[in-house]
Amino acid sequence: MSSAFTTCLESAAADARRRVYEKLWLELTIAGRMVWDGKFDALEKVEGLKWLNEIQHRVWGAHADPVRISPTHLYSTIQHHAAQASALKGVIDVACLRSLRAIADVDQESE
Repeated sequence: MSSAFTTCLESAAADARRRVYEKLWLELTIAGRMVWDGKFDALEKVEGLKWLNEIQHRVWGAHADPVRISPTHLYSTIQHHAAQASALKGVIDVACLRSLRAIADVDQESE
């Protein structure tokens, strides 16, 4: 998954990166609901939401400065944080892939 996310964004303009990061933030909110409503015990839910919050902070930072914070660095940080909580397994990659649609949707509109 890393190559799709980073390859697409490394070659994208700052505005396109911002659109993807905005969509990613929405997708992470949905991931939070999946963690909360999932079949996890209370501690797993709290840990999942704690690390999800850390990921959202990093995404916001990249959104604020998409030139200085590379997509490769952001994705690496996202994966590191996601690995800290079993409740995030899988949902973060889905959120990242769905966020890439923000670029695809713009490309289709311009055709």
